[in-house]
Amino acid sequence: MKLKYFRVFLWILAFLAIGYTVIYWLPRSRLPYPPVNNQTVPVSSGLSEAAIRKELETVVDPELGLNIVEMGLIRTIDIDQDHSVTVKMLFTSPFCPFNSYLRDQVRNIVRRFSQATTVTVVVDREEKWDISMMTESARKSLQGQAR
Repeated sequence: MKLKYFRVFLWILAFLAIGYTVIYWLPRSRLPYPPVNNQTVPVSSGLSEAAIRKELETVVDPELGLNIVEMGLIRTIDIDQDHSVTVKMLFTSPFCPFNSYLRDQVRNIVRRFSQATTVTVVVDREEKWDISMMTESARKSLQGQAR
């Protein structure tokens, strides 16, 4: 009986080792989340809304495959004197299944990039997203996917 449990234990251990190896050696381009630029910019270097928007272009909406800046999901970015950053964003639908994922991605990237003291992500529930908020290149890309 003890031998049976030992064999089960070995199978579980082998399964975990193989899973870890596959994930560890998987090319970064095939990971299910976008890569994050670990470069940090000192706060004294003139942190701006444009710089944060540029860094947020690495966040991709998993449903459409477009970055959230080109989709028009990032509405405003406010930087206070005490280096706290508030990002106001919205989602393509009120019941977006990736809302917590996208909020966490935005928060983590802004925190990593800007060294902000506080990062707040506010979801605007009043404003409704529509396709006119997208950039022209994002609209063309979306039309190309539909064909």
